[in-house]
Amino acid sequence: MVIAAASTSSSASTLFPLLIVVALFALMYFFMIRPQSKRRKEMQQMQHTLGIGSDVVTIGGLYGTVVDSDDESVTLEIDEGVTARYTRQAVARILTPGDAEAVDDAADEDAADDDVATSADAAGEVPEAERIQLDTDLSKEDPKADVLSAAGDGTQAPKLSKDS
Repeated sequence: MVIAAASTSSSASTLFPLLIVVALFALMYFFMIRPQSKRRKEMQQMQHTLGIGSDVVTIGGLYGTVVDSDDESVTLEIDEGVTARYTRQAVARILTPGDAEAVDDAADEDAADDDVATSADAAGEVPEAERIQLDTDLSKEDPKADVLSAAGDGTQAPKLSKDS
């Protein structure tokens, strides 16, 4: 009897580490592998349902509208008359109508900002704050910048000293 009890406890002690390893693999499957495969299936389903007229975002952050598609690729219209061809896997998500309107509004605001900046650049104007920032950046990079002083028009003129 004593011998049978001793052999049972030794076999249980050798099975315990094996049970821990199996339990760890089971946890890893349920917390890492299974959710990843579920996301991959959802992504493949979304990419398969792409249709002409869908507003999408690519994995690179490019917004566009699907104008043509085949089994392997989609053609996106980025702007009026500008198209680019991408693989279906490059599409990160399909935009909802509310998202698409927000993107269009943001693009309109950016275009208006670009028009204002372009008109100032065309006139040759450099804002005072930008001129001061440029002067500050130059003095940080150049160890001899203390020899230079800013002229009134934003150019640099050498300082005169007794040694020169």
